[in-house]
Amino acid sequence: MHACSFMNGWKLAARAGARLGCAAAVLALGGCDPQASPEFRGASLFTLHGSVSIAESHTEGELVPALAFINHDSGEVELVDVEVQGRFPSDFKLDVFAPPPEDAFVQLRDYGDREPRLALGYITAVTSDHPDSFSFADFGSSEVRASSCGDGCVLQCDPVRGCATTEEWCTNEDRKECYRETTICPAPDSPPEDCRVESEGDASIKLPILAHFAGLSQNFMVAYLADAARAGSGTAAYLGAPRGLARGYHLLRVLGSDDVDEAEQAAWETCVAQSAEIGLAAYNDKHGTHYVLRDVDSQCGPSCPLGAPGCGPEMAFANATCALSNAEYEAFVDAVHRLQKQAELDAGCVQSPLVPVANLASTVIAIQISADVEPRF
Repeated sequence: MHACSFMNGWKLAARAGARLGCAAAVLALGGCDPQASPEFRGASLFTLHGSVSIAESHTEGELVPALAFINHDSGEVELVDVEVQGRFPSDFKLDVFAPPPEDAFVQLRDYGDREPRLALGYITAVTSDHPDSFSFADFGSSEVRASSCGDGCVLQCDPVRGCATTEEWCTNEDRKECYRETTICPAPDSPPEDCRVESEGDASIKLPILAHFAGLSQNFMVAYLADAARAGSGTAAYLGAPRGLARGYHLLRVLGSDDVDEAEQAAWETCVAQSAEIGLAAYNDKHGTHYVLRDVDSQCGPSCPLGAPGCGPEMAFANATCALSNAEYEAFVDAVHRLQKQAELDAGCVQSPLVPVANLASTVIAIQISADVEPRF
């Protein structure tokens, strides 16, 4: 029996009935027998040899390996099954026979619309009865509604209807799929037992994303490119391959803070600051405007009440963009942001947190799966 590495301070919500010891973490992947299905699957699209260290898992049931592709645009996690041979965790071979599902792909639109579609994910271990995909909350809000406002506008609740506090968890900012809980209390300071809760939607959206996993690989990521990332493209630079990257699967090492020294960090910050100025100047030249950098991140608010003595239209707003409509401001920020990103590419100062692993077929990979990993993309 192989020992598993454990981490202190596990804070994740467990999946229904969750509790598993170290022995079970080896169950699905342990032993020396090939675990591939008997039918012919064709050539493997992605193969790696390595070992895995899994932090303490609270997932109930037999664990199986998988790739987890996280799409923050849709608020979805797409799982791709893998086949494993060998002895887990010390020596195993992992094969992937299918590309990620269509819903896993996104584009790095910060660099324009010509970027290739990309799926970026992690190596993980999940229960054998895992779904093919599931939603997670990527956006939340809370709202308190009172029926009246008393003296001094102190919150007061209607004696019959009470006060309602609504919390909302959505898969994205468009609120296409949400779960809502409305807590109705007789008074603002009512104890929980005096309140009732009304819910609407799929409650699983509320769960932390890692409630479905033993964890995510913290030192490696997996990328799949639907088309090659050309040299000099934003996608290639982001994936740590400015000279370009071929179509298909790639294993990427995740850089840590120790991989970048202070001088490199300072040079990068200077380059980004200069690129921000260059991008904004390009926008002003094209549109005949005179915006400054603070206008791109505008903190709108009247600097004086419009119509008050001495307060003309030119003084009424703190920044020039505050006079724009929301749609106009968003279009302005998007255009400037793309020009700034292009300037970063041109200057070669895109700092990637990733490095492609070369000679993967002859490299043994030590993968660390942890619940502390925050999805990057």
